[in-house]
Amino acid sequence: MPRLKPLARRTAGALALWLGLLTLATPVLAAPWVQTTSLPDGYSAAALVYASGFLYHTGGSSESSGFYDGTNVFYGQVNTNGTIGTWNNGTPLPEITLSHISQISFTS
Repeated sequence: MPRLKPLARRTAGALALWLGLLTLATPVLAAPWVQTTSLPDGYSAAALVYASGFLYHTGGSSESSGFYDGTNVFYGQVNTNGTIGTWNNGTPLPEITLSHISQISFTS
């Protein structure tokens, strides 16, 4: 009987993996990419994070000003249909930030 427990876990894990792969492999189940509101400029080496109904873009290198735009912060509301509202300017970062990760931290 003890052998069934690990086998059941492996079977459940394998089933979850197969279902995940099936979802990726079946285009009918996936929603198509849709053009939405663009950022004010093209960026690379930036980070995005979602929190409380808003998408935040931080730092990065812009097409027009390069890494000098690495302090920029933009935020836009994510609508219920998945589109993004108008991008707004946020408080700039204290220093140029490139190739980073943004993370929301909740403290009590």
